[in-house]
Amino acid sequence: MRKFTTLIIILLCLTTVAQTRTTNRAAPVAKNTEATFIGKDLTVVNTIADMQRLTLTAGTNNKLIYVKGYFEPGDDGGGLFLYKHGDKSPANLGTIFDAKTGRWIRQYSGYMNVAYFGVQRDWKQKGVLSVSDRIQNMIDFASANSLYSEQGDMTIYFPNGQYFIDKQLIIKDRVKLLGSPGTLLTNKGDRYDYMFTLDNGPVTHVRMENFHINCNKQKGVGGFHFKAALAKEGMQHGGLWDAVFKNIFITEASNPGIYLEGGEASGGFSLPHQFIIFENVRVTRINPKEPSLKMTGYNANMTFTNCEFRNADTMPTPAENHVDGACILITSNDMPPTQEGSYAISFINSGFGGYSRYGAVITNSKQITFDTGFYEGMDTAFKILNCKHIQIINNRFANAAGAGSLDESFSHTGNSGSLFEIENSNVTIVNNHHDVSQIDYPSLPNQYFIIGNGNDNTIDNQNNTFRIPELGKTKGTAQTIQPVHRTLDVGSKKVVVVTSSGYDTIDIATIMGDMATGETVFIQVSGCKLRILSNDAGNSGGNLMLNGNASLNLNDGQSAMFIKVENNFQLVR
Repeated sequence: MRKFTTLIIILLCLTTVAQTRTTNRAAPVAKNTEATFIGKDLTVVNTIADMQRLTLTAGTNNKLIYVKGYFEPGDDGGGLFLYKHGDKSPANLGTIFDAKTGRWIRQYSGYMNVAYFGVQRDWKQKGVLSVSDRIQNMIDFASANSLYSEQGDMTIYFPNGQYFIDKQLIIKDRVKLLGSPGTLLTNKGDRYDYMFTLDNGPVTHVRMENFHINCNKQKGVGGFHFKAALAKEGMQHGGLWDAVFKNIFITEASNPGIYLEGGEASGGFSLPHQFIIFENVRVTRINPKEPSLKMTGYNANMTFTNCEFRNADTMPTPAENHVDGACILITSNDMPPTQEGSYAISFINSGFGGYSRYGAVITNSKQITFDTGFYEGMDTAFKILNCKHIQIINNRFANAAGAGSLDESFSHTGNSGSLFEIENSNVTIVNNHHDVSQIDYPSLPNQYFIIGNGNDNTIDNQNNTFRIPELGKTKGTAQTIQPVHRTLDVGSKKVVVVTSSGYDTIDIATIMGDMATGETVFIQVSGCKLRILSNDAGNSGGNLMLNGNASLNLNDGQSAMFIKVENNFQLVR
């Protein structure tokens, strides 16, 4: 761009000199000795301030000027400007400047470079406005002119370099922030909770790409806090809608690196975060009380692809890197049976870990999927409470239960734990593999694949593999039920223990369950006797098929398996 601009200046200079020689007319003389006038059409000055000191008249309308820099020559904030006499467009300190009798309009193509608005890199800060003030000015301008505007491309571009963010920046509607591979936004010790927050009302079509956000170990500082809030006027909705975040690296966060705070269901679903994509986003944490990723309230239709949420590995000692707590927290205040908090959330080819107590803690949520991920180094990979339809499929785990075969310095629980700790939830666990660094170690008896708490879990556990068989042991996964009116209501449970008191033998004619054809249920008897009655034998209202037998007796400790075929349950031989 700089070479192109220089070429234009040279051509204009040659043209102007030629015209001057032909007409033998003198060029205008500027009152500012800093400026150098070349011919009658082009003026060259050092800075924006020099440009604004020029005195112009109606006769100089459409005059072209070249500015060498915003504050000083070569700081990338200069460029070509066109004088428009009588123009009253609002000045914005970047693309439109006050010229007393009109406006200086920046001539540019492509993105808006932050240097155009006086944003300085490194420790430099010139003028009354800070770096954050100038960036926020750009965001405000871009948001106000992003829709069907003739102002030019409103993408805000940060070239390579370090930018010190001294105040919170507010993300607004339809803003696109674009960095380069070497763009760093950092906190240099300033006090704020999060580097980026969210404007009120629906904030839509946000794009942010190619940034390293360094929270710099500052106490109480995080990356993004997007809190859904109602618009001050007009549409009474709020939240972040239709947004994309790509190639973002948030490091050494004391508050959550990313906090998506949607409205709770009690607010009438007017404050959702929805239709958001995170791609190649990585967050590291340093505070045991705060996760890397935190989602509360109403969050829906989100995808995390090739993302990672983990403990930092840049602290001075291993103990400081092995932070307690959870890497991911997804929760809401909406308790069962509705659980209208976060739902339709997918983590694809993503990961978490770094020797925390928990990988992900998920409560009061539903339809959340973790697929084809890698999770390493924790005491409990997933803690799931009061959830529906959580799917953990096609993943690989390494030292992810009680820190596996690693020594106690990597564990917060004395090397005890499980991949899954589940309570009052419906969870599918299929096609996963669990690995450890060694195959023979003393803490193995205290490490489980699944620990089920309570008596209201539905766990579909299939086709999982383990480096050593002992890693596959479970505890508390069988759920206890009692027969009612000759019926076993198994819900979605796959393994049930039937108990009862007061009867020697209980007749069972029907199994009720939320199952589709081909699904099975395993039934074990404890402390009673069951007589299973076949529908073939004339038991009206029953749905049990016993392979031609009239009945089947199950004594204390005995078991049977049934498979659902259409509307009946067939005994599996």
